[in-house]
Amino acid sequence: MYIRELTEYEFTYFASRHILRNYHQTPNYAKLMGKHGFTYEFIGLFNENDDLIGASLILFKKVFKFTSYGYAPKGLLMDYYDEEVIKEFARLLKEYYLIKNVAFIRINPEISIGTINYDKNYVIDYNSNRKIINSLRDAGLILNNNTSGFNSIIPKYNAIIKTDKYDLNNVAKNHRKEILKGERKGLELIKADESYLPYLHDFIKKKKDRPLKYYEDYYDAFKDNVDLFLVKINYDQYLINITKLYEEENENNIRLYNALVKNNNQKHLNAKMESDRLLNEYKIELEEATNGSHDNKETFIAAAFAIRYDNRVNIVISGFDKNYRSFSPNYFLHDELIKYYQKDYKFIELNGITGNKNDKKYKGVNEFKLGFNPEAFEFIGEFDLIINKPFYKLINFLKIIKTDLKK
Repeated sequence: MYIRELTEYEFTYFASRHILRNYHQTPNYAKLMGKHGFTYEFIGLFNENDDLIGASLILFKKVFKFTSYGYAPKGLLMDYYDEEVIKEFARLLKEYYLIKNVAFIRINPEISIGTINYDKNYVIDYNSNRKIINSLRDAGLILNNNTSGFNSIIPKYNAIIKTDKYDLNNVAKNHRKEILKGERKGLELIKADESYLPYLHDFIKKKKDRPLKYYEDYYDAFKDNVDLFLVKINYDQYLINITKLYEEENENNIRLYNALVKNNNQKHLNAKMESDRLLNEYKIELEEATNGSHDNKETFIAAAFAIRYDNRVNIVISGFDKNYRSFSPNYFLHDELIKYYQKDYKFIELNGITGNKNDKKYKGVNEFKLGFNPEAFEFIGEFDLIINKPFYKLINFLKIIKTDLKK
């Protein structure tokens, strides 16, 4: 076996037909990262018959004057059930990149090793792919164990919606309530172009230290496969909806008052008090909707950035205006996204959970995503192919790769 650098065409042809194909292992992603401090190569593994049997995009970042590290995003693409292929690819990569002063190459292949049963205390049902961990270790790669939360470059645990099984009746009760609230308040999903990216960036800038330029470049790199969505308040529809609810509840309130006059018991009193509460809530919303409709306001309160690749959609990032939390925009946004893609794509990735039910820091993230009743998976994780051990230790000690790739 031997390796050599591939042309973009050679790599694309191989990668697009591989079972582990994904949008990270594309020239599009390479060119995006090429604009943000990385160089890249497409590398291929060939057998004795000159057949291409493995390949990967590898990104490189210079960290010292003569030293770089490599990262194969969701790679390498090869047969992970062939231990000889794994060992040869690892050995040849070490030889090839030693003379190029690469300290190590990090890989995180998109291989599911188990299904998370989050209804039963996050018990994981492991599958036969788990043995690949030992195969990679036998080939000299080191498993990065610090990936239980969101410490890895790409989440080790992910929640994935099977679109043909998605039904609002099957999502968590609280999620249904919040989604319907968003509909009541006149929310609507609109598809936007790149000129609306500043809205997305405003909603996410506190949780992701990425400049707007990064998302502009992201959009440009995947322009044939990228979607930008915004959630807008349609104040006219909001006014129609809330007027109807207010009138219906007002009639109900009158009936409850008459019932209370006739029979002053606790049941009637509780019902009247709840109706009074609803009337007061609707009255406030009625004023809000009236003002917005009168002023012809255009208010965007949530956004999502999604990549379409093959038969799946990845919600790369999403966010909402915390000032409009009462509109439940994030619940509405995700429900609408799933329904939008339901006919044409089989899977929607919700972009990571922690895999730990007791993780207090990300409890809200877990509950929000799992409330949509997805399937949850544990992936194989991150492995490092060490080429220069002293520099590998120094780069890890300085946490350079985390700074570069998880801003």
